[in-house]
Amino acid sequence: MVDADLHRRSVQFAAPLCLVQRIRETLDKRHALDTNRKIKHGDDRGARVALIPSTIPIHEYDDEQLILEHARETLCLEAGISGSQYDLVNASPFRANSSESTKGVNYHFGVLLRAFEEWFGPRLFDTSEDARTMIISLIEKLSKSYVVYPPMALFSGGSFPADMWARIFQDVDERRQKDLYGIIAKTIGVTHIAVNAPIPAFNSDEKAANYLRRPANIQPLHGDFGDLITSNPTTIDFESALWVNAKHDRIHETWAPLYTMFSRGNIKEKARILGMVRDKFGGVVPEESAAVDLYAGIGYFAFGYAKAGMAKVFCWELNPWSVEGFRRGAAANRLTTSITRGSATDCADPSVTIEGDEQLLMFEEDNALAAQRIQKARGKIPPVRHVNCGLLPTSEPSWEQAVRVVDPDLGGWIHAHLNTAEDEIAEKQVYVLGKFRSLAIEILGHDYKAQCDHVQRVKTFAPGVMHCVMDVRIFRSDPFEVAT
Repeated sequence: MVDADLHRRSVQFAAPLCLVQRIRETLDKRHALDTNRKIKHGDDRGARVALIPSTIPIHEYDDEQLILEHARETLCLEAGISGSQYDLVNASPFRANSSESTKGVNYHFGVLLRAFEEWFGPRLFDTSEDARTMIISLIEKLSKSYVVYPPMALFSGGSFPADMWARIFQDVDERRQKDLYGIIAKTIGVTHIAVNAPIPAFNSDEKAANYLRRPANIQPLHGDFGDLITSNPTTIDFESALWVNAKHDRIHETWAPLYTMFSRGNIKEKARILGMVRDKFGGVVPEESAAVDLYAGIGYFAFGYAKAGMAKVFCWELNPWSVEGFRRGAAANRLTTSITRGSATDCADPSVTIEGDEQLLMFEEDNALAAQRIQKARGKIPPVRHVNCGLLPTSEPSWEQAVRVVDPDLGGWIHAHLNTAEDEIAEKQVYVLGKFRSLAIEILGHDYKAQCDHVQRVKTFAPGVMHCVMDVRIFRSDPFEVAT
């Protein structure tokens, strides 16, 4: 049994009465029917339907839309619902009231139990009680440790404890081991499985820092991930690689898991920035303004700025795999984009411009060139009012560029990401603000100021370490303001 708090939100299915029995039986078979709540009648898209409760959880940091879509697809596949009937089934989030029972069996547990039952066959029931207890414990651990990024299920590090697997795979050849991974993939509803791992600070030679944040330690278990490319990728390499997807706030993201990092823990910060721009925070009219993302990656924040209505979003990224993911994601979001693979000499070349008609302009180059490009185009592009500095453990190397690209007349906000000890956040805020005040005076002049409008705690990065974003406003002080 799983903790009740994990089920404060769960998936609820809406379906016509003719499909209720099939859906109910399928959920019950997979231990995912919430027997503590009754099936009720309701309205879905103007039609009378039955509302069927499940124990499929939606956790705090889950990509809600992805969970709903996957739950619907998996349910209909197992219930044999397809064609026009598939369109009649809908999945939506249900939030239990504090007075309602939230007990339930972990849906993912039922799915994985089915996989192990298929792999073991009759042997599962012939094993000793200790062995069965160990297997159930392993399934429980696995069921709480994976996220589906179609077409891949990504398990967290440590999900497959070596001692447990050694016992399960005792006297089992490699082919049978691979069969289990294949069955797990099939029952989850994916084609690929991998185990996540921390991103190394250095490249494999232990000499050069891993500036591109490549997830070199990820472990593929099932499916064709393509050949490992260690040189500059070609178009053929891109086409041969595995690409996976996520979706939040109706924004699509695409990346190659062997070459690009992805953090689902940033989903709240993405939503916050999206809302800030949409709500015209600070009086900024997005349609008349621009944003700069100095560590754009696959478009984590850039797509949010664009979807919120920013006239232009200028992006910098060094990892060619991230740039390709950015291109694919922009296309999925129906955002116009241009990609320039530049160098320091390009800034002086009049044929290289950042004043195109595209909403997203990506530069595959060092972000040290950002200010040079922006300053050259001032007067021809909308004023830059937001600058994103999304690098961990600290984005400090980009702060000078950030101050230089903010519009000097209207000012703007720099969103500086960094890790800090939880009990030192106040001290770190003083440090960050001091740095930006010095940079504002040094670069823009003595009549410019910096103030920290907000400190956002994004997620726990490690025990006692918090990933924070500090919203620093750069602005020109009132010339008639009395000095204090």
